[in-house]
Formats: sequence, structure tokens, C-alpha cells
Amino acid sequence: MKSENEDFLSVVTKAVGAADGLSKAFLGSVAPQVDVEETKNSFVIKADLPGYAKNQLQVSVEDSQSVTISGERPCTFASSGILSSRDPKLYSRIERPCGQFTRTLRLPKSVNVESVSSKLNNGVLEIILQKSASTNKVKVNIE
Repeated sequence: MKSENEDFLSVVTKAVGAADGLSKAFLGSVAPQVDVEETKNSFVIKADLPGYAKNQLQVSVEDSQSVTISGERPCTFASSGILSSRDPKLYSRIERPCGQFTRTLRLPKSVNVESVSSKLNNGVLEIILQKSASTNKVKVNIE
């Protein structure tokens, strides 16, 4: 007797067309591709996130040098692993990845965590981080 997951994988494999397509559909990365630009006074991060709404994304800055972008793209098929009678849709192809992602970027210099701004426009998340004025460098006298 096949398990429920095996039945689901069988249905999806047929819908996608091949096991290779299945791996691309379910195991493909949802994490965004990013560009990090350094200007004289700031870092500008641009992340491609088409189809996301602002309420599906989070941005956080830790230790003044790490920026984390996280979010979730809901799956359009039954999440229980079995196509349900409440979701009787039949897919001939499933290629868009879904699920949660977290992407952490380490910046080469410290930023001011109090002056971070972000906006989402046409599927591009732009994060602007002002560089920290202090270098956190201390001169130590040798005795």
C-alpha cells in the first residue's frame, strides 16, 4: 500500500512531467537574487521578489553588519500533501517555487541600525542602510 506522500508525489510527478521537473518545482530556491551597491554613505540592496506583497516580507538588521530578508510565498496547491476535495484543481505544470525563505547578507562595513529604510516597488525590494559614522576602532596604548 502506498503512503499518502507517495500518492501525492506520483500525482505531482505526472502533472509536472518528470521527476526532474518535480525537484525544480519543490526544491527550487525561493530566496531572492540580490545586488548590493556600496555608495559613499550607504549600502543599497535590491532583491528581486516578484509576486510578493509587503506583508509577506520581513527585513532585519543584526549586529550592524548583517541584513536578513525573509518571507513566504504560499503554495497554490494543497499543502497537506494530498490534493483535497476542497482544492480540486488539476495542474499540468508546477514550476513556481513556494514556501519560506531566509537570506542573510554580511556587509563589509557597519551600518546605522536606526536609519534603515526599505520599499517594495514592481517586485523589487530596495533596502537602504546608512553607513555607521563610528568605525568601532579604539586605539590601545601599550604599557
